[in-house]
Amino acid sequence: PSNILFYILFVILLGLIIYAVMRFVKRAKKPASLNLTPYQKQEQPMHEIALSQLDILIQSDLWERSEYKIYYSEISDILRQFLAARFNFGAQEMTAKELFKKLKTIPDFKFDFNVFQRFQQAISLVKFARVIPTVEERDKALNTAKEIILENKETDLSRYQKNDNAGGKNEKYN
Repeated sequence: PSNILFYILFVILLGLIIYAVMRFVKRAKKPASLNLTPYQKQEQPMHEIALSQLDILIQSDLWERSEYKIYYSEISDILRQFLAARFNFGAQEMTAKELFKKLKTIPDFKFDFNVFQRFQQAISLVKFARVIPTVEERDKALNTAKEIILENKETDLSRYQKNDNAGGKNEKYN
């Protein structure tokens, strides 16, 4: 009987080791997020950077590989980086509820809060409840993120100037 107990424990231990190795390998195969550049020392308006980051996300193959959680996390990260840079607060460290409360206190924030709240709920469902979104839901989330960015873009773009080498004049971004 003691030999049988030893073999049973050995099989259980071996099973746990195999399970742990399989989990580690599966986790290692997951692609990293896009790691898009933050807005530090930007030379173009924040809204242009955010929109170009959304374009990079659209062109990535995350959606085709069914990496919905990463795809939606990137949408959320891009929007949070934009809001943090635009309104100068730590949006990346906030929960969706905290972010919603903070945005309500910002008089310059322009967007329908009901639509924003539904947008945050859709993002959270994919990120945390592992809901599989449809193409229409993906497009709606992207369009909502773009609308938030465009409605809250800076109006004074005078600090974003680049030199025109041919004429030596400053050209402002529009």
